[in-house]
Formats: sequence, C-alpha cells, structure tokens
Amino acid sequence: MNNRITGLVAGCFIAATLSVPASAQNTAVAPRVASPQTAAASGGRVVEAPDPGHQDGRFIQKLRWVSPHGELPGTYADYLGRHPLIAASFSSQRTFTPLRHSPSQRERGLSIVSLLVDSALYPAVQAALEEYVLDLTAEGYAVLLETVSGGTPAEIKGWVQARYDSGSDQVVLVGDVTAAWAEVAGSVFPSDLFYMDLDGHWEDADQDGDYEIHTAGNGDEGPDISVARINAHTLDYDTEANMVNGYLAKAHAYRTGGLTQPWRGLEYVDEDWSQMYVALDLVYGGDVVRHDYGYFTTAADYLDQLDLGQHFVQPCVHSFSGGHCFGSRPTESAAYAHAYVHSPSTRAAKLLLGSDDGIKVWLNGDNICTQDVYQGWQPDQFSVDVTLNEGWNRLLCKISQGAGAYSFSARLANENLESFPDLGYQINDPDTHNVEPPFIRGWLLNGFHQDSSDNFWNYLTTNYLGVTEATINPLEGQEMGGETWTAFSAASSFVDLGAYSGDADFGACYAYARVYADVNKNCQLWLGYDDGARVWLNGQEVLLDNRYGDFEQDMSKVDIALNVGENRLLIKVSEWMGTHGFSARFCQGDGTTVDGLTYDPAATPISYLGDWLFNGPYLNPDGGTRLSQDYLGGEAGVRPSEGDAAPFGTWERGVGSGYPFDLGSFYDHGTWVYSQDIQDRDPPVLFYNLFACGPGRFTDDNYLAGAYIFNTSHGLITIASAK
Repeated sequence: MNNRITGLVAGCFIAATLSVPASAQNTAVAPRVASPQTAAASGGRVVEAPDPGHQDGRFIQKLRWVSPHGELPGTYADYLGRHPLIAASFSSQRTFTPLRHSPSQRERGLSIVSLLVDSALYPAVQAALEEYVLDLTAEGYAVLLETVSGGTPAEIKGWVQARYDSGSDQVVLVGDVTAAWAEVAGSVFPSDLFYMDLDGHWEDADQDGDYEIHTAGNGDEGPDISVARINAHTLDYDTEANMVNGYLAKAHAYRTGGLTQPWRGLEYVDEDWSQMYVALDLVYGGDVVRHDYGYFTTAADYLDQLDLGQHFVQPCVHSFSGGHCFGSRPTESAAYAHAYVHSPSTRAAKLLLGSDDGIKVWLNGDNICTQDVYQGWQPDQFSVDVTLNEGWNRLLCKISQGAGAYSFSARLANENLESFPDLGYQINDPDTHNVEPPFIRGWLLNGFHQDSSDNFWNYLTTNYLGVTEATINPLEGQEMGGETWTAFSAASSFVDLGAYSGDADFGACYAYARVYADVNKNCQLWLGYDDGARVWLNGQEVLLDNRYGDFEQDMSKVDIALNVGENRLLIKVSEWMGTHGFSARFCQGDGTTVDGLTYDPAATPISYLGDWLFNGPYLNPDGGTRLSQDYLGGEAGVRPSEGDAAPFGTWERGVGSGYPFDLGSFYDHGTWVYSQDIQDRDPPVLFYNLFACGPGRFTDDNYLAGAYIFNTSHGLITIASAK
C-alpha cells in the first residue's frame, strides 16, 4: 500500500458496527518489541513483524460502554423525536464520468462512487461537493449524485440497492440521511450494516422500528457494498454546513498533496488488550510505535502521542459516544503491599495467601514465601507456617502482574484455619505514629432503597423508612421502609454497601450502630463515603454532605459529644453508580484513640486483610526478573507509613472490602479524553481506527468519531462502532 489512500475512504466518516466475541481473555499472539529499554522509560515500544500464526479472535477482550457519570446512549425514540420518518423525495440523478482510468481501474473495471446528500444541506455545500466530485473523476472514478428529503430506512436501502445493481460499489451519505437501527441482545443502535448487506435478511418482527432479526437470507450477513457518512449534523462546534465544507476542503488538500503527515502508525492499546496484535506493521513496516503498558496508557499521554503527528492511529480502549476512558490497571509490573500486625503474645500461625500472578512475602524482614507463577487468583492458594512476635509485626507482600486481572489476598489463622479474634492491624509504623483508632465494623443495615436516576440530589433528603429517621432505634430483624434491619460485619475499615446490596444503583442505604461510652466524651467522628452521606447522633443531624464522588477515608471530621451509656448513630449513604460504601470511627482531634467505647452489634474478627499500604507499580517487561528484582533498594527492611517517598511515587493507603484486594482497580484512575478535548487539541493525525465502544454513534450529540474529523485541521477518516 502506498501513502495515498484511494477511492471512497479518503474523504469520509465510516460508521461501522463492530461485533466482538463474547468470550474474552487474552489473545493468542502478542507483538514482538524492539526496544524494551525505551519502552520501560516511556511506555511505548517499536513494533516488529509478528510471530507466525494468527490470534484467535474468540479470546479478544470485549469492548464496554464506559461513561464518566453513567451517561447512556441516545435511544431510538430520541432519534425519532429529532428525525421523524417521512416518505423519501429523491432528486434526479446527476452523473459524472471519469476524466481518466488508472491501470488498476482498467483491470478491475469502472469504479463508481454514489453520493446521497441531505437536500436541506445540499445548497450550502454544493460548491465543495462539486470540487470533491472533480477530484474523484480526476482519479478515474465515475460519480452519481442525488439528494434526498426524508426517507425511511427501507427507502434509503432501496436507493443503495439500485446503485449497487447499476454498478456502484461505494456509497457516501452526506448530512442527516436516515439511519437504520438494529437490536442485538436488547441493545438498540444505528447500524449502517443494514445498508451494506444487500443479500442478507433483515426483519422487524415486532414492528417497533428497529431490526432485531438478521440472517444470511439469500446470501450472507456480510457487507456487499461500502457505505460511509459525512455527518456533522449532531455536532455543535460550528454550523453543519461550515463543518462539512471544511471537511471537504481537507479531503481536497489531501488528494492534491497539500495535506500530509509522516508515514507512521501509532497503536495505543489500553490494558485489556495489552497482548493483542493490532497489525499496523503490515502497513507501516517498522514505522509503528505501540503503547500498551497499562499504568502508562493515560489520557494525557495519548493526546501527547497524537500531537507528535501520525498518519494512522488505532486506540484500543473502553469508551462511550462522547469519549475514551483510559484505565491505568498495571501490566507487566510488580507492586508492594505492607501492613503492621499486632499480636498480644508470641504465637504460631498460618499465613494463607492467594495471588494473581506471583507473590513474594516477608515477615519481620524474613522472606517466608516466594511463588513466581502466572495464574489466576484463588483464596488460600499458598499456606506458610509462621511465628508472630509479641507486639507489632511487619508484613510485606510483592505481587507480580503479567496482564489481565491483578489481585491478591492474605489472612492469618490458627492451626484450625480460624481467624484470631485479638490481632490488631494498622498501616502506619507504630514506632513513629500513634496507634490508629479502630473503625466501626459492626452495623445494622437497611436497604437498598431504590429511586430514579434523575432524583440523585434528593436521595439523602428523601425518607425511605416511613418513620422519622432521626428517632429510630431499630432491632435486628425489624422491618422499616419495606427492608429488614440486618446485622453486617465489614471485612475491613470500609463498609461495602455495594456488596451488601448486590451492587444496586440509584438510591440509598442506612447503617445503624449503638455506641456505648464509659463517661461523657467530647471527640470527633471521622467519616468517608461514596457518594454522599447524612448522619444523625442521638437524634441530632451532625452531617449532611450531598455530593457525588469517590470514597476517601476520613474525608469529613465532625465535632460531636458522646453521652455516658448508649448513643444512637445512624448513617445514610447515597448511591449513583459504581462503588457504594463508607467508613466511620471516633477519634480525638489529633487522631488518637478515644478510649472506653464499645459497639453493638459486635463485629466478627478480621480474616482477610483489607487495609494496606501500597507502592508501585514498577514496570518490568522481563517476566523472568519481575518478581525477584528489588525495586526499593532494601525491600526486606522497609518500615513505611502513608505518604513516605519511594523510588517510584509514595506509599499510598488502599482500602479493600474483603478478598481479594483488587490491585488493578486500586491503580485504575480512569482518565478521560472527551470530544471537546479532541476539538481543543486538534491533533495532527489523518486516519483513525477507533477500536472502542460507541464513538461512532453519530446520532448522539458531539459524538467522538465526528469530533476527530470535523472542525479539525487534519482528521480525514474515523472507523468507529455505533454500538
């Protein structure tokens, strides 16, 4: 292939519906890389020719619709509200003959490009379209041009079929030409495959306007003719006419040699596809750079790579119609987890471990376990006999990661594998920090109380219990608000309401505990929560933080007064989507323990450690040394506390909710590239294949695939999924 993309594809947005197999782990063939040293420093690698063989598409990770605040795609009903279906009115056909035939065209016969233009847009873009037609005919293509007003999907397909029957093999739909919608497994989306597959069978059996049946019919289910769109109708960066005219001017500049970029490709591969072979080297040879180290594939770095100037870019990333979500789950790395364990006496114990992938463990500086393996996590995969010293013990784990899931677990038990009831845990060095006040882990929970998504800001002020919230004094098993008060013990400092409620979204949950004080006490209540929280103590509201946001331990500190004897603590936590939970503990103002407190219900003993200090991840493409390398420069002797510096980053607090601890999620900060970011950045890139979920959904406002190529100085093509 030379560096001129000929025919239809130089000057069109191609809306494709991508179908990815349901079974999804890792691919069978990974690219070989030329420069691991450079890669380790920058997160990128130069791709060489692949190993022989072909990757098995059945094992490619599925694409997912991921949006920052739970935004959902526009519906078919939304589309009909803006684009009602009326009978089509086609103009007479204009035919343009080729000015010359290239040798390749003489060999394969005349190639015909058919343009169907929205009649409302046509007058404002006619001059630019005529220049586009001249460019095509100058290259040896015949062109047919018609306009259309209205049209049902069946009528538009009838037009495409007629063009195909008359010899056309390429169709371009310009402007707001009717979209056909398909339904697969309950998902309804615009699908131009309906126009491309001319010998397959399509049926709207339930007569709801979308096609839920697609079979081979008299031919097959694949495309017979290429269909592309030049569609800026749903973008608001300029007028539709100005954006289409600007786009056609770029296409003309490219065809006449006035718009170029270096002949090179960029594979920007998020962690779920870190082992997938993208194959740009088959086009660009050695002029391909690949970025696929999960922790370093970020939104900022992606934009920086675009800024370097690229001929072709393929991002592989979870997305929605308005943006890409670049995760940062580590691949080919190792990370450390550390905790301090207090034992009231010297005792024999068993340390039970699980890991994905390998794990190396030190207790009080002694290496007690090394399992350099590549495996999935299971609880208690490895058992080690250990001795806990009286007082504080240092537990350090190093966990390696190849690709995919990244998790581990650890628990201390007696010879009968039962948890010790008297062990204490904290994350900061007790020799230099106070003993940490304990978190309240025993609660009565009531919920989940379902609400509507658009009522989020009223969840905390809506009474779901049917009685005055501030005055309640519930008992286990008592019903309120249609839900039963149920005893629950948190596995760590974090009370995981999501796990309790089956990961329900859009509503709220209540948590209640009785706190007994030996004397009257003035102290503070330290709270963390996701999303918002409302708190009552002895019937008085002490906190109302109506927010949307992630959990952070001890994020709110409230001055309170505890009475001698019983105190009633009620916490209400709102939930939009994702993580749902909270933490609570009583502290002195300086963070020290409040003595003389007991709680009802009492919590069960901690088994799997849920609170750790983490450091890393340390990138190491060499699987042979990934677990054995000492990244800390004396790892066995470390005594970290939160915020302490390390060779890479700092030691960070991680709060889990049981087992396993998901290191992938801990390091996954999910940075975003939105349509507006592409507009603001205006990347110097010509062609894009968006291996992503939803950015080609051209019926949605400011769809991402359109942002790449309209109102930008270089973008010419996006191939993208509308599903």
